[in-house]
Amino acid sequence: MRRASNGLSDRLTISVDDLFTRLSETWNVPIFPGDIVTVTPRVPVRITCLGEFKTPGVVEFPDDESVTLLNLIARTGGLSDRASRGKIRVKRKNADGGEMEMFFNYSRIVSGKDPDPELETGDVVIVKESLL
Repeated sequence: MRRASNGLSDRLTISVDDLFTRLSETWNVPIFPGDIVTVTPRVPVRITCLGEFKTPGVVEFPDDESVTLLNLIARTGGLSDRASRGKIRVKRKNADGGEMEMFFNYSRIVSGKDPDPELETGDVVIVKESLL
């Protein structure tokens, strides 16, 4: 944060990745006396995978990566041969501490008929065994 000449403060957010990969004057900002530099820690996105994944467990994604249901399934090596693809359950904690459940159809997502849902840290994804 920097105090401008008009007395107002100005905030500039720069990711470390941008600073090192986009070597330009736009990202390489000089620091002056009185500036406040805050470095926030990266917190990975953690999703718990239960049931018929090839490798169930907790999967971590970098905090700057888009986490979708298909990304998660790919990261676990895919669904098992016994997986029920028609009703994948996602459990999520609400801000008030309650819990909500959402259901998704893998085949409809893969075919583009339904959007690939975004997942959030703390989500629990459950794939049951198919009865067939």
